Amino acid sequence: MRAGRAPFGRVGRTGSLDRMRTGATHVGAEVFMKTLIRLEELGFFLFSIYLFSLLPYPWWFYPFLFFVPDLAMLGYLAGPRVGAIVYNFIHHRGLALIYYMAGVLLATPVLSLVGVIVFAHSSLDRVLGYGLKFPDGFAHTHLGQIGRARAE
Repeated sequence: MRAGRAPFGRVGRTGSLDRMRTGATHVGAEVFMKTLIRLEELGFFLFSIYLFSLLPYPWWFYPFLFFVPDLAMLGYLAGPRVGAIVYNFIHHRGLALIYYMAGVLLATPVLSLVGVIVFAHSSLDRVLGYGLKFPDGFAHTHLGQIGRARAE
């Protein structure tokens, strides 16, 4: 393969593929991507506030129920594997959307409320760097290490 060509086409005149292989530019790209993903998650969180506004509940329900999904951490009392399964199931945004849509389609606002709260909570968790858990421990998430494990 000739210099300046990538397997899927031309990289550009500045040799950006070579720069992406260097540590400094790669770190910059990684920070940019993490920031971009966090902004996307922030957008999802703000969207959840809008969805909540469509429901027939007082505003204080939103902050009152916001941390209820974190009760899933109690699954870790049965060990890290069970804890990760329970935590990930409760924090799964796909299920949150299913709950929300089921509530809309079945005219059952409480289902929509559950969906909005889980969606909002999970989105803000991801803005703050908390992700779905791996079975080897609470600190190992799909977004990287959290807590003391991150500092080590």
